[in-house]
Amino acid sequence: MTRRGMRFRMLGIVLIGLWAAGPAATSAEAQVTRYVSDMSWSSVVNGWGPAERDLSNGELGSGDGGTLTIDGVTYVKGLGAHAYSEIHLQLAGNCTAFNVVVGLDDEVGAAGSVIFYLYGDGTPLYASGVLTGSSPGASVSVSVNGFNDLALIVTDAGDGAAFDHADWANASLTCSDAPQSQFAPPVSVRALVNPHGVQLADVNGDGRLDLLAANAGSSAVSVWLGNGDATFGARMDFATGPEPKNVAVGDFNGDGRLDLVTANQGGAGTVSVLLANATGGFAGAVDYAACTGAHEAAVGDFNSDGSADVIVACWGGNHIGLLRGTGNGTFAAPVSYNVGAAPHSVVTADFNGDGRPDVAVANRDSGSVTVLINTPTFPGLGPVWAEPGFYSVGAGPHSIRSADLNGDGSFDLAVANDGSNSLSVLLGVGNGTFFSAVSYPTGLVPKGVGIGDINGDGLADLLSANTAGNYPVCCNPGGDTIGLLVNTGSGTFAAAQPYTVGTTPFGVSAGDLDRDGDLDVVTANWHSNDVTVLRNGGGGQPGGYLSDLPWTFEENGWGPAERDRSNGEFGANDGGTISLDGITYAKGLGVHADSRLFWQLNGRCTAFSAVIGVDDEVGPNGSVIFQVYVDGELRYMSPTMTGSTAAQHIQVDVSGGNELGLFVHYGWDDYAFDHADWADARIACTP
Repeated sequence: MTRRGMRFRMLGIVLIGLWAAGPAATSAEAQVTRYVSDMSWSSVVNGWGPAERDLSNGELGSGDGGTLTIDGVTYVKGLGAHAYSEIHLQLAGNCTAFNVVVGLDDEVGAAGSVIFYLYGDGTPLYASGVLTGSSPGASVSVSVNGFNDLALIVTDAGDGAAFDHADWANASLTCSDAPQSQFAPPVSVRALVNPHGVQLADVNGDGRLDLLAANAGSSAVSVWLGNGDATFGARMDFATGPEPKNVAVGDFNGDGRLDLVTANQGGAGTVSVLLANATGGFAGAVDYAACTGAHEAAVGDFNSDGSADVIVACWGGNHIGLLRGTGNGTFAAPVSYNVGAAPHSVVTADFNGDGRPDVAVANRDSGSVTVLINTPTFPGLGPVWAEPGFYSVGAGPHSIRSADLNGDGSFDLAVANDGSNSLSVLLGVGNGTFFSAVSYPTGLVPKGVGIGDINGDGLADLLSANTAGNYPVCCNPGGDTIGLLVNTGSGTFAAAQPYTVGTTPFGVSAGDLDRDGDLDVVTANWHSNDVTVLRNGGGGQPGGYLSDLPWTFEENGWGPAERDRSNGEFGANDGGTISLDGITYAKGLGVHADSRLFWQLNGRCTAFSAVIGVDDEVGPNGSVIFQVYVDGELRYMSPTMTGSTAAQHIQVDVSGGNELGLFVHYGWDDYAFDHADWADARIACTP
């Protein structure tokens, strides 16, 4: 079809059902075949630059390879590697077959010589023999039934690695259609000694989450500035008072930057305040007396004077301490308020909806939670707390966090109970009171609790940090896990799913480290002296990124539509990183007006979401209109957008639809520079 023939009807379309070639699914055997280039790798080593997905190895840069080509045959899917290369995939015993075409890429001509190997759990499965640039491609089909680890290895055949550009073309795995792991394999980020608390916050204001850890054994807080892709810059360490157990953030001097405060359990019990500078660093710590056994600090404006205050859980007694902020980065002497026995953790939220921050405290030795409701007073003179409310939870409540767990608009509470191996959930009534606690089993001896929508269904899930009693002595089985308790609706939770992290995780937190819309998870691990990063792969929510799913029809105004790249020029895979308003996206679709893409939904999907706009690669040029159709019905249409128009986040209801159509129309002027991005395009579906 010509570009002229692609003019859209704005209120109706005729859907064309053409199935694109791709991996075959064997539904009768409940098996599905997936390309390896669309899967997470547990580890990778490559001899020249990075191993490439759906490109040849190219040169040293990422994404600089060409179309995979062996013996003049081109392949859209596969891996481009360079000897020595070793790529590992976790199969979890669920896969049956691996299929691939191996050979040296035509980009090296007749040069190069390699040997391809496959290993399952260390057992040799295949060896190609020596292949050169003159050798034909070899089709390989190998049984991988029951194996947990599959290794794809390329060696240099003993004569050096020059020109050894090796292709695993059309590499695919056939596996049982079981739910994917929610997370990619854990990544360890080295900390100082005995990290206990972990926090995610954008401390340098660049729009990327940074990583913070309180290192009790080193009396220091560590800061890693985020790169926006779940990796971090070099660790920066800042001295604090003795034994910091947590780190919290707030703007203490009104300069618009996030400052740090740590609760220091050692000595007489202090908090350390570190004021931020303009580069993501911090001034030297200033210590303030707090209370004996200062274990956790939280931040809020409790007396309504416009300045951030600090409240501290003091497990050396039965009280909390409040340090009122002056607004210039300094604090008044602490004021104590009685709670339960050995308060270990504190959280602040507006529990009664009056606009003032209230406080909830986990009292470890009394198995209870104390709730303090902030009542009206003159600004700067409070706070005045109403009569405290006490609620029974499990044994040994060690950590408490708050969020709306049942979607009713009121804050609820979640508590990690290290003495009863459980999380307790207290649903808020909305008036400052709570229903009785409901407990859910976790792993052994949970010390930390986190909250976030991990599986992307719009409901807040729970996380437990499980130590298995590995404190102070290490190491019991199960003391290196977190538990994910998925919200099943109305504030109830499914059985905990375990995931491996470092040894003795005390703290757990969630945030979007790679800006893909999924919440990633970090833990502070006492005995392994590190922070674990679990990058969320979205595996718990059916559907996923449209760039990872086969479309049934594709039509594009300039070259092919691109997966996870901007449109670029006329060739395949020649686009750059998707970029809108200076923000880059690892996932999405790059197209050129006029464009039409279709996917089959089979009536089981609920929502489509994306960030839309004209890619930065064309500057202020271009003009397009985005449209979303479901079964031929127009569900969304954007205004005309140019290269100067701010990107828009859209979410479209696709409930019950069988076919999704994404259209980009030229903006009624011409087609020049109409490079349109569906960034982070994804679909949420039911199993």
